[in-house]
Amino acid sequence: MTEKHLQIMGFRQEAADDSYYYAYSIGGLTFITNECKDEVKNDEWSVDVFDNDTFKIKSAVDMIELISILERSLRN
Repeated sequence: MTEKHLQIMGFRQEAADDSYYYAYSIGGLTFITNECKDEVKNDEWSVDVFDNDTFKIKSAVDMIELISILERSLRN
């Protein structure tokens, strides 16, 4: 997924030394990019669950679907 995809999905930019990464929180979960801007090649970003290296999401479509499912499932 591209940086523009992350921005459209509502990921927020977080400072990291002389660079930045993206994060998105929903419920008790935080998704973060695996890379900082200075590490990204060809504008290909990926996302994982913070403090969990089990999942690596590379597709914007998959991330949009996951966020949508989680938002519908939130207890209000």
